[in-house]
Amino acid sequence: MRQWQVVLTAELGDYEDDVHTAGDISEFRFVEEQTEDMELAILDKFKHCKYVRHVVELPSTLLVM
Repeated sequence: MRQWQVVLTAELGDYEDDVHTAGDISEFRFVEEQTEDMELAILDKFKHCKYVRHVVELPSTLLVM
């Protein structure tokens, strides 16, 4: 699981079409020179992060990154 996946899933939960937008992604800074194109790419990948919230909620000793 990538770092951005952990952050977004922990903060926003699983991706939902009617809830999450590129605006949600722009609230987070993953790189200093983050662009709108990067945010759209992250949003596209976040769409495939359904049902991963339980992984984020595991104790940190069990979380493998």
